[in-house]
Amino acid sequence: VWHVCVCVSVWHVCVHVCVYIENLLSQDGYVFRVRIHYPRELALMRELSGKLSCGEAEVLHQRVLVMERREVFLPLHTSTLNGLHQQYSAYGNGARLCKRWTAAHLLSNHLSDEAIELVVAYLFISPAPYTVPGSALCVLLRFLDLVAYFDWASNPLIVNLNRELQASDLSEVSARFNTNRTHHPSMFISTPYDKFSSCWTRPNPIHPVLMRAQQLAKESLALLSQQLQEYGCKTDVDVLQAFRTPLQDYNVLLHLQRKMVVAPELCVSSMPTGVAVPALPFKRKHHFSCLPVIDFNVVEKYVKELERFYSEFGLFFYDKYGGNCVAVAWKPHAFVRHPFKTSHVQCRTPVDSAESKEKSPVMVAPDVKAITGDFQVLGEGLVKTVEVQCEPPVVGGDTS
Repeated sequence: VWHVCVCVSVWHVCVHVCVYIENLLSQDGYVFRVRIHYPRELALMRELSGKLSCGEAEVLHQRVLVMERREVFLPLHTSTLNGLHQQYSAYGNGARLCKRWTAAHLLSNHLSDEAIELVVAYLFISPAPYTVPGSALCVLLRFLDLVAYFDWASNPLIVNLNRELQASDLSEVSARFNTNRTHHPSMFISTPYDKFSSCWTRPNPIHPVLMRAQQLAKESLALLSQQLQEYGCKTDVDVLQAFRTPLQDYNVLLHLQRKMVVAPELCVSSMPTGVAVPALPFKRKHHFSCLPVIDFNVVEKYVKELERFYSEFGLFFYDKYGGNCVAVAWKPHAFVRHPFKTSHVQCRTPVDSAESKEKSPVMVAPDVKAITGDFQVLGEGLVKTVEVQCEPPVVGGDTS
């Protein structure tokens, strides 16, 4: 009934024809998502979790965290950073450039946009010993420096938005962080509306991914600094080198069909050197009979499926801005031999044991050929080729 009432109201208010389906509203070529938020819902769900079993309570707790992040923290985050953008003109373009660098290095599903926006906001709120950045390039260089050299293992990054955190709050955040460091994410970012949970960096990035991001940031910073010192602001310098990620470190590369990738022209590897890519103007269609396709990124959905079924064996990386491949890095501990168990045979195959067969049980290890074949089947129509660059080492395990 509520949806019908909203549909009728919107129909009378809008000047042009509007189409309302479920929680999507479209007008003049722009699409908006309408969500219903009842503040008491979170409290009721938390109260209900105390009456459920451990497994059901954990599932409900995760739903509460997602809902709180989406319906409470996200509006606060957006409105606060919009005010920061109004105050500093370089913030918007700088944040976009940092997001592009992060995605170009296949970290789209490991570093959230909100986390990147907060790291960039820190550069404007706490610029010392420098002045506030005045250009997008300056923002990128300082972002790379912060990611590369900040001591994420020992210190929280406190982004004091609107100067709401007092000295006592800063001390409390640091004290809680140091007391329960192992319970906090690898990249801990504290804000006035989220002082102790760092919701935008939980559960990603994990420590190995953060270490890789730091190494990539160091190399990109060194490259850009060298180019600026040698060539200045010349237009024929290939600055895109800092946005081209090395692929030789990954175990498997899943090359994608270009026609299935959203906005393939944005892929850094397909951009010509020294030639500016023109921005295409947004075209609005004032008259349409059906809602346009939105929020459908087949590569993103494919990576989520890979993470859902094969996260036990590897980490997956991709570029959401037109990336033409998905990279896979095997987890070394997943390729340890284990005794055969009927409850633990998915994607595994028997392997030869060093000892005699009479003295040792049948050992199994992940079957890389079968797993990569599943990658191809799961991505039928999207995956063009599967390139195995190096095999994971299978080491002996406990035979008990």
